[in-house]
Amino acid sequence: MKRKSATVPPTLPVCFNPKHQLTSDISSGLPIRIFLACVGGGAVQGSIRWWSSKHRAHHRWTDTVKDPYSVMKGLWYSHFMWMVLNQNPKNRGRTDISDLNEDPVVVWQHKHYGSIILVFGMLFPMLVAGLGWGDWKAGLVYAGILRFSFVQQATFCVNSLAHWLGEQVSHCPYPVPLYYLTYVSHLMIGTPLVTTSLLR
Repeated sequence: MKRKSATVPPTLPVCFNPKHQLTSDISSGLPIRIFLACVGGGAVQGSIRWWSSKHRAHHRWTDTVKDPYSVMKGLWYSHFMWMVLNQNPKNRGRTDISDLNEDPVVVWQHKHYGSIILVFGMLFPMLVAGLGWGDWKAGLVYAGILRFSFVQQATFCVNSLAHWLGEQVSHCPYPVPLYYLTYVSHLMIGTPLVTTSLLR
């Protein structure tokens, strides 16, 4: 596999994103790759394979009919309906994910994604709160379910509102003020919202 990277201006911070780290830093050892796959799964935003294929297609065909969550199909469609409705296969933008299909960690995470969500998205936050200060229920509800629900909506807003309201800057796929707002959200929540992309 070849290392791919996106151009990010030096003045803009790059958020830690387990999916991006895992699929871009080939020199990582197996334990760190498994760890990143697990904590990335805990963000409950799709498996590495699923997320990367959509993300690559989005950056390849941004705001065109082949963009998987194109704002040209409507604000609500680009926010979340793209996951609910079946897309016309003729209009689906495709990208090469053969590198991901050959990666045993990516394949393992995709195959066991449901269990990874349960363990790292809900049970782990519950264990931390329960063992740390005895609040098991809040750990499950606030650090688990509400956290990933909020993070999903914030991420979906980048897909929908950023492309609906903003203009593309030549070096950044998101409007710069929204980029900083999302970065601040990342610092507050601890889950990646803005990513650099693996372009193909």
